[in-house]
Amino acid sequence: MMLLHDSEFRLIDPLSLHREPYKQLHNLLFVNTAMSYEWLDWYHRDIPRTNAGAHVTRTYGAFVQDTLAGIWSVEPKSFVSATGVVIEVGRCFAVGIHPDYRRHGLFVELSKYAIEQERILGQYEYILGFPQRGRPVVGGHLKAGWEVVQDIEAYHIDLESMNSVTSRARVKAVTAFGDLTLSVQLPGSFNVSPAYLNLKWLEHPDNYYICLWCDDSYIVLKPYGGICHVLDVQGERRAVSVLIDAAKTLCRRHRWQELDMWCASNEHYRAQVVEAGFNQDSAFVPPVVLIAVRIKAECPLDVVADSHFQIGVEEIY
Repeated sequence: MMLLHDSEFRLIDPLSLHREPYKQLHNLLFVNTAMSYEWLDWYHRDIPRTNAGAHVTRTYGAFVQDTLAGIWSVEPKSFVSATGVVIEVGRCFAVGIHPDYRRHGLFVELSKYAIEQERILGQYEYILGFPQRGRPVVGGHLKAGWEVVQDIEAYHIDLESMNSVTSRARVKAVTAFGDLTLSVQLPGSFNVSPAYLNLKWLEHPDNYYICLWCDDSYIVLKPYGGICHVLDVQGERRAVSVLIDAAKTLCRRHRWQELDMWCASNEHYRAQVVEAGFNQDSAFVPPVVLIAVRIKAECPLDVVADSHFQIGVEEIY
């Protein structure tokens, strides 16, 4: 495999100079997202303002004869470590190479370039990624220096098993996440603000999410055709069980084929997931693998004790 001799790598600007080629390449690579310009602005401009101070989302591009042939983005996040210390990390997303330029080593070289630039900037301890397990992209990441942290399995409940009926008196629609009082930030999870949650789940320009709360706990759901996916659930454990039952009731009412979610072996709410009747594997949602690359950190990322990673299906890149 030989790298194309006329290729180069550099930071790009998806909000202005590279707006059109970025959108075109993104939607070619991730056809199910159909990203609009409003979505592009929301993710690259608005989201970073809510969660990590002065840090910005950066996108690196691979060019072949001035054609944008590859993209690699990292957004700023805060992460609660296993010891409860909040550290600055990045989350890698929207990574890929145009089909016409694959098998020339561009993916690995673009990743190496982006990682080196992030090390020069020195803002993050780690950068995290969540690729689908078994995809070639995982091997490309590992060649560029990433490390496997843990597997995150897909769990599901099929329609015939959804027999819960939850009283609507206990479950309400979320109108503002700032109205909820979440007392703790979970170890092994992203540290997010109410402003971020509002923008992420209530103000997405293209997608609509079902956001429910009970006793200052919440669940976020996204129907996809005949299935419904739990994008996030957080709060007091008993209330989380009520919210999962409410999700099952919605599935029964709408006759969705299954309710699914990601759940690692050390997921904070694993007991509630199992008690609700979720079984490992899903016909619709693939498992993912959490990978990380060290930027300033000297040791591998540790989420052995506890973790809580539940990101949206639409963000499987």
